[in-house]
Amino acid sequence: MKKLTKENIVFEDDQMIVINKPPGVLSQPDAKGNTNLLSLVSEYINQPAFVVHRIDRPASGIIIYAKTQRGANELSAFFRRKNIRKEYLALIEKNGDLAPVGRLEHLLEKNGKTNKSYVSPSGKTAILEYEIILTLDNYYLVKVDLKTGRFHQIRAQFAAEGFPIKGDNKYGAKRNNRDRSIHLHAWRIQLPSYPMFTAGLPKNDPLWKVVKLELG
Repeated sequence: MKKLTKENIVFEDDQMIVINKPPGVLSQPDAKGNTNLLSLVSEYINQPAFVVHRIDRPASGIIIYAKTQRGANELSAFFRRKNIRKEYLALIEKNGDLAPVGRLEHLLEKNGKTNKSYVSPSGKTAILEYEIILTLDNYYLVKVDLKTGRFHQIRAQFAAEGFPIKGDNKYGAKRNNRDRSIHLHAWRIQLPSYPMFTAGLPKNDPLWKVVKLELG
């Protein structure tokens, strides 16, 4: 991704811009100077944008940036108070039976050296609820309602249960995806006083195309 286009924009007003992030793009700058969405958004709106939240580099989907400091303060407050709703779609490896509907709760701790989250007695509570909405030959498609916001939470929790996300060999998937993406998509987000924002699935991925066809 070299430039932000209208195709990437889900919603825009005076205070914020909602983007459908492609997999593999950083949410904000790193030490290596790689292409990042914050810089592309700032270039697009011709003024500095502000980070409100993040999604993992190999994941795709909805991410929100503020256009003003006031907007950043208000949006950040929504995230801190947890009065938002976030839904993800994930393709997880079909390693045995999984209850059709469930709730996962773990204590997760981030290890800075490995840049991973682990289940640990000294960790912080991580909670998500899920529903299997499609069963494929080798994968379950799950809709995830995220209740807390821990580092790599969805990836770590499903891996801890023996169902790593497709392509996520960092958390035990059988193999990488060729483009180093993972099949985790930030699908929907609901903010107070706004409609539900929805991000379309990545277009160039064969398995996401199958999902889109199956879901209609």
